[in-house]
Amino acid sequence: MGKYLKSELILDLDRLLHAKESLGFSLLDESAIRILAKSVSHETGSNQTPYIPSRIWSYQLFRIHECLEDYWANRESIEDCFRYCVNAYAAKAGGLSNWYKDKRSHKRIDPPFANRTGNKKTGKCGSLTFDDVVTQFGLADLFEKWVNRSSVEKGWSVKSLTSYLGMVQFVGLIYVINFTFMRKDECNSLRCDCLRWVETEFGLVPVIHGETTKTDPDSDARWVTCEDIEVALEPLISIARLRMACAVESGITNCSAEDVKNPRLRTGAYEPWMQTTEERLEYSVATNIPNYLSAYKKYEKLFDLNQLRITEDDLQMALLFSPYLLNDPRYAVGEIWPLAHHQLRRTGAVNMHASGVSDASIQLQLKHLNRMQTAYYGRNFTRLNLSQDTEAMIVQTRYDVVARELERLASERYVSPRGQSRKEEIVSFVSRTDFRTLTKAAQCGDVSFRATRLGGCARLGHCDYGGIEAIARCSGGDGGAPCADALFDRTLEQTVRKSLSSIESQLAAEVAGSVRERALAQEALGLRNYLEVIRQR
Repeated sequence: MGKYLKSELILDLDRLLHAKESLGFSLLDESAIRILAKSVSHETGSNQTPYIPSRIWSYQLFRIHECLEDYWANRESIEDCFRYCVNAYAAKAGGLSNWYKDKRSHKRIDPPFANRTGNKKTGKCGSLTFDDVVTQFGLADLFEKWVNRSSVEKGWSVKSLTSYLGMVQFVGLIYVINFTFMRKDECNSLRCDCLRWVETEFGLVPVIHGETTKTDPDSDARWVTCEDIEVALEPLISIARLRMACAVESGITNCSAEDVKNPRLRTGAYEPWMQTTEERLEYSVATNIPNYLSAYKKYEKLFDLNQLRITEDDLQMALLFSPYLLNDPRYAVGEIWPLAHHQLRRTGAVNMHASGVSDASIQLQLKHLNRMQTAYYGRNFTRLNLSQDTEAMIVQTRYDVVARELERLASERYVSPRGQSRKEEIVSFVSRTDFRTLTKAAQCGDVSFRATRLGGCARLGHCDYGGIEAIARCSGGDGGAPCADALFDRTLEQTVRKSLSSIESQLAAEVAGSVRERALAQEALGLRNYLEVIRQR
């Protein structure tokens, strides 16, 4: 019962709520489910996976995206270089399959790219060293950016190519986890044809299909993702097909014609210059995705570790959703954030729902990963057999995020442009120290919250103005009184000042009396109103 309570109960109650029109009843409304979800969150305690602060999450995503784009920009040269090296090995043994046979029989055969140590010269393929090969194929800048040189030879060896392909393969799968919330093992089993485009009421939606180690209902699991997933899948498919060509010649067992046609994205390094251990594996035994933390040491040029060091702001953001980290020395200010695969799952779910499931504003500043994803999950569009574990995590997170945001409203950080009395009305049931009053407010439907450019909105139900694309109505920039449901976040002052400066520069270049000039003037007035309110309160 305990395990059921922590995972499936919230999901089933949420499903019942969304099906209430068809069923004619529901057990709990949304605010009551939120209370229960919060209770479940407290029950899990320190077992809950840490939430990655936005700055660190954004940095890791930026770097792996950059790595994948660099691969695709140089794909033809990389593939040509790989095939050139493979052919060089094949020429040494009168065929690639012969090379693998000779290697397994321990027959001595000089490789075309021997890694020598000390003062001995690097082995050559014809008249070229491997460094020359890298230059010949126009990959020197790419290797310099991403691949470590040998500490002994002060250059690259042919194994450097394998190391680079392994890094791209690793970051590609990490990218998939970032935008699907898959488990590492589930991602490990994906094949080249995993991406499907499904026709829905939102248009074509990209969906990842994959195998899973879960129970029968999840045997054909699917994960809604975003269009940008192809940035990762295209390099992964390229590498998988290069390595599969070598795998076929290596004599691996249990590799069917379908495996050759549709290989796994996570494919072992079957290159002829690598060790024989992986060549003896059955193809059905996939290699594991490396631990994210191990990437710091293995791929030294992937991240600037100083960018991963925890700042005070990072820690405060993480503590909002993982308060127990305060007692964990690994998450102290100045330490390197210990990234992990499962953290990506929870962080993705939190980011998706941090502003609530809304419409046009859902992609603002990492608050949502992708509008299509949020709409799909948020509107409970479950005609597909979505991964139940992923769906349960997202539903639990949706309620957890709203409760956390409500908990912060009573602090001095938020002020109402209508004065302290109006703020007290908004948060009348919220206590700064007693969570019970917060849950009561949620249960009664007296408090709601979603993020805006100026802070938050406590309006119950839909808002036609949003507070994202424009803030004039929220802050009185249109000449009327500020919105009674608006709450201004003091911590956004510097961001608002920069926005105001930018708008004032644009105003100076606009034609007086034009529609755009009037719109910019209203935005500028609204921003000034914000600054005046937080100055006075």
